[in-house]
Amino acid sequence: MDLVLSEPKVFFNIAAFFLTLPVLFFSLYYYSSSKQSWYFTFFICTILLSATMETVRTLSYHYPYAPDSTYLFPRIIQSVNFITTTTMLLSSTLYFNSIIEKPTKFSRVFVITNISVFIIYSIICLMNIRLGWIVSYDPTIRKYDLIRGPLYSYVGYGVPIYMVTMLIVVFIYNINYYSRQIKLTMLFSLLSSSVFMVGQPFVANYVSIVPFGTTVTLYIWFLALENGEYKRLQKVNAKLSVAQQEAVQANKAKNAFLSNMSHEIRTPMNVILGLNEMILNSNDPQEITQYANNIHDSGKNLLSIINNILDYSQLEFNQFEIVESEYHLWDFLENVKTEFSPPARLKGLSFSIDVDETLPDSLFGDSYHITQVLRNLILNSIKYTPKGSVLLRIRGTKDDSNCNLVFEVEDTGDGIRNEDLLQLFHGFQHLESIQRDEIQGIGLGLAICHKLVTLLGGSISFETKKGVGTRFTVTINQKVLSEENVANRKQHTVNQAERISREFKAPNCNVLIVDDNSINLIVASGLLKKTEAKIHTCESGRTCLELMKRKKYDIIFLDHFMPEMDGVETFKRSLEMPDNLNLSTPVVILTANYTPKLYEYYSGEGFADYIYKPIDRDRLYEVFFRIIPKNLIVQNK
Repeated sequence: MDLVLSEPKVFFNIAAFFLTLPVLFFSLYYYSSSKQSWYFTFFICTILLSATMETVRTLSYHYPYAPDSTYLFPRIIQSVNFITTTTMLLSSTLYFNSIIEKPTKFSRVFVITNISVFIIYSIICLMNIRLGWIVSYDPTIRKYDLIRGPLYSYVGYGVPIYMVTMLIVVFIYNINYYSRQIKLTMLFSLLSSSVFMVGQPFVANYVSIVPFGTTVTLYIWFLALENGEYKRLQKVNAKLSVAQQEAVQANKAKNAFLSNMSHEIRTPMNVILGLNEMILNSNDPQEITQYANNIHDSGKNLLSIINNILDYSQLEFNQFEIVESEYHLWDFLENVKTEFSPPARLKGLSFSIDVDETLPDSLFGDSYHITQVLRNLILNSIKYTPKGSVLLRIRGTKDDSNCNLVFEVEDTGDGIRNEDLLQLFHGFQHLESIQRDEIQGIGLGLAICHKLVTLLGGSISFETKKGVGTRFTVTINQKVLSEENVANRKQHTVNQAERISREFKAPNCNVLIVDDNSINLIVASGLLKKTEAKIHTCESGRTCLELMKRKKYDIIFLDHFMPEMDGVETFKRSLEMPDNLNLSTPVVILTANYTPKLYEYYSGEGFADYIYKPIDRDRLYEVFFRIIPKNLIVQNK
């Protein structure tokens, strides 16, 4: 202790050591895995090491002189001390550089250069142990008096000046990358470090100040940049900033969505209710037919809007499921043509399909979601094409057991403005909504297309020219199940449902329709009227069970969602009734709750099939004539 107290040079070093320990503790306590935190912790450790070696070096002057064979000992201490001090300076420059949020090419060159200089410098210091190029000791006077070698000025003055210079260069070069707080902090710490680093050689015979000066810098950085509460505040502020931006964007999207949805839903509803009132007050069959057709079209438009809302919601909440199954490309395209020819014709447009008939017909994939993509693209083209045509072109390339299908939807519309291109696949966006107030829809179609195609592993792109038209291209890979091509399938395919409903009837067939909504019962009964079947109806699951005890039916259509007892529960209870006359009767579920795995679910429950609401006439006929006993089907005369 007396030795320590007798040597004032070590006071600053001891102070630096003990002042650094608390910072090391808090740094480790709040340590994060960032590069900046790693360099800061490394910087703390080098200060502790440098302060320790400076103390050892200073106290070594008081050691009794050893024999000539061991005079290398103080030279080792001096050389290692040079290395530890330079390591501290290097770590400070590396930390200084790590504060940059986005590293530049210069910052990487800076790190490599500084580390290279440090390695060369360390090699020279180690060579000094034998050669004495930096410092040495004269054993002839039998005490450890420092003798400065030819490289002392370069090492003692040059390296600190170089490190300070590099700090200044980095600060100036990257000044635009720092926040105002970081600029002030770094500028103040830079001035502090410069004073101690550059001043050390001038006071070397009196006191060692570099570790203490670096500790001052350490506290500046810790209090302003690295303390735990500051980091926590930074994270909280960053999260709050992101949350605020998301809230503003969500609020804008919500307002746009509610505004668009209110307008678009009320428009077809107004048509439906208004024309229905006119039908009730009209006795002219021609007028009634015209009004009914308009109601049908408005209902289809309303259904399309609701489907888009539901589809977009499923995609946003990650409820999307890819359900692949076998399908025939020609049948798929025939359904597309049947669905979209009427709305195109109603607007005075021609809708056509151009398919490469050499493409394989039997494919395996998610045909339902591919139909969703084409539906939105085609309806969008019809919507934005005032005159001319809409064309669906299908091409593809076959590769072993796969076929890369390319769907192109091309129209002769007005094209898309340049200012609309960036927001083309964003939700709740209307293209040209300012100039084209008659355009309808809630602006979800293209956003749904983009999300669906991406999830299906495909790609979507577009080409547009103002005043000429637009072409959307969708590429999706599908598995090939057979060598039959589209041309062969085309020759043998007819619309089975339409043909059967036109050529056959089932007057002796007893049908039970169960639905809690009386209007739905009227719709289903009306659609089956052409079959001349004997229709029975009821409005609850309990009534259905009672009827099943009294009469044998040939087919039962059972609504899924009903109060008190839903369709699935009703069906399960019917199977447990000992006096049920319809244990073998096929039951078809009616549902408006569509999911891709609908068939798997209902077939697993024991249902013969399902029909999705709103009821499609062709689907109803196909299921009806396929399931009822064949001996009940008779041919129309």
